[in-house]
Amino acid sequence: MRRPYHTKQRDAILAIFQAHPNEQLSVQDVQRFLRLANEELSVATVYRTIEHLEQEQHITRYHLLDATRASWVYTQETALHCQCKVCGKWMNVPCHELEHLQAHMASHHGFTLDVEKTVFFGLCEECESEKRKQVRA
Repeated sequence: MRRPYHTKQRDAILAIFQAHPNEQLSVQDVQRFLRLANEELSVATVYRTIEHLEQEQHITRYHLLDATRASWVYTQETALHCQCKVCGKWMNVPCHELEHLQAHMASHHGFTLDVEKTVFFGLCEECESEKRKQVRA
C-alpha cells in the first residue's frame, strides 16, 4: 500500500466524504461539492484522489442499485451498510450486533463475512412508513 499523501485536494475530498457519511458519492457528486466550496479540480485529479483514499481504506467503492456509475462511501468501523430498495438512500448504521453475526457465521457455518463490502437491502424509515400508509388506504 502506498504511503498516505496529504495535499489540499486530498484533504478537501476526504472532508466531503466525512461530511456525508451516509451517502454514496460519485465523482460528479464530489465535484459538485467542491464547486460549492469554490474548489475547482479536474475530473482526473478527483478520480486519482478517490483511488488513493480507497487504497488508504478511508472510503469503500460500491456498485449498487444505480449500476450505471460507481460510488464511494466513507468507511466507518462496525457499521451495517444498508440501502433502501425504494429511494436508494444509503445508511451506515453503527451496530455491534454485526460482530455477533460475524461470529455466528464463522463458528456455525464456516463462513467469514466481509463486512466492509456487505450491504443489507430493505426499506428506510420513510419508505416503510409510506408503504404502511398505502396498505391502510
